[in-house]
Amino acid sequence: MVSDEMGAWLHDRATRELQEQIDAVLARIVSVSEQIQKLAYENKSLKSDIARFHKQLSKKSLTRSA
Repeated sequence: MVSDEMGAWLHDRATRELQEQIDAVLARIVSVSEQIQKLAYENKSLKSDIARFHKQLSKKSLTRSA
């Protein structure tokens, strides 16, 4: 039978290792979330640029056909 000390040591070791894995996964989630936020901001900016370019092209097209 495993002694209480050995059981406590095994439990502590297993919990510590699980916690280290959880911390690593959470850090990765934070990093990926920050990347997604950055890309979303860049995407919004690019969509604005595209809309502006479309307006410019349509104005040029209207003035050429007039």
